[in-house]
Amino acid sequence: MRILHVIPILDPSHGGPPRVAARLAAGQANLGHQVTIVSYALKEPELFRQMTQRLPAFDRVQHVQLDRAGLGEWLWARSSRPRLRQLIAAADVVHIHNVWESLNRVAAAEACRAGKPYLLQPNDMLNPYALSQKKVKKKLAMALGYRAMIEHAHALLFGHAEERRLASESEFKTDHLVTALGGVFAQEVEPLPQPGLFHQHCPAVKDRPFILFLSRLHHKKGLDYLAEGFARCAGQAPQVHLVVVGHDEGARADFQKRIERHGLTDRVHLVGPMHGEAKWQAYRDAVCLCLPSRDEAYTVAITEALAAGLPAVISANCHYDDVREYEAGIIVDLDAQAIGNALLRLVQDPDLRRRMSENARRLFRERLCFDVAARESLAIYEQCLRRPHRLSNDIAKAGT
Repeated sequence: MRILHVIPILDPSHGGPPRVAARLAAGQANLGHQVTIVSYALKEPELFRQMTQRLPAFDRVQHVQLDRAGLGEWLWARSSRPRLRQLIAAADVVHIHNVWESLNRVAAAEACRAGKPYLLQPNDMLNPYALSQKKVKKKLAMALGYRAMIEHAHALLFGHAEERRLASESEFKTDHLVTALGGVFAQEVEPLPQPGLFHQHCPAVKDRPFILFLSRLHHKKGLDYLAEGFARCAGQAPQVHLVVVGHDEGARADFQKRIERHGLTDRVHLVGPMHGEAKWQAYRDAVCLCLPSRDEAYTVAITEALAAGLPAVISANCHYDDVREYEAGIIVDLDAQAIGNALLRLVQDPDLRRRMSENARRLFRERLCFDVAARESLAIYEQCLRRPHRLSNDIAKAGT
């Protein structure tokens, strides 16, 4: 099968979608398929190399990079359209990642013109919380073509069952909804780094237990809850530290103020983004991952942590019920006291940590290995290829 993935930004600093797209492409190429990813030119080529270096068969994935210069490209993907048209003509199926980009809207329109099925993976951009952000701007975008792009996709791929349920009850006229698949390759995890190496990236935590937050520093990630929850835990566990890893997307300043108010500045370390070996060393040495998000689709950091055997303290809004089923961590409500209590349990009980670590690895082996996800993605594509293509003048016009 000839597969084209379209994702405007493939740099790893842009969260989970680039990682999912790269892993999916690698898994499909590893099964013998002809896979291409088209994106705008990388701004972080070295970080991209680190992200993909352990992915099996990624060297067989063709990566086409486009120039994003000019207002015409930003608004209408004008200079990219001819190349997109060529790539889509050579593909059997088109997999579009994310929503609010002209490149994606034009890719959908060109797929319709070419009679090729396309699938859209919104990555949590169509749930009620996301749509409530910059609401006027998104309503205007819907009127200018994005609604047509969404509604005429052969399938919408969602990160979890709740996101799929919300879509089925939404205003969008969609009829083929699929829970998307994710995971981590065993080759990325094994062998794990030797324990005790993370302190070289954060010397202040040497020989001290630390809780790990690894995600974008954005309001929806619940850093305010994390600050208050950690303060409650830290009051009873004076040895524990908190390491915050990730790019700032507006939530850092408020988080720092909360930490300062609790007098915990010396025990909280904001180290910026980490990739490659440093990230896996953090997973290896932490007490647990804590991600008290207000809303999540498929969360790469949780999957990676579990694959590394790191227990997870996460909010119910992360929609990771496997963690509860396998007893691989603790699922909490968005409540500072509940978060603090869960963190304290793991800090103070090494036997509990050990059991949850073993369960996390078992969960990874049984459900979160990407080899399975790659095969199931191909089955979804085959279903789309067998369904009649719904050529629409609406989507064709929307892409002009």
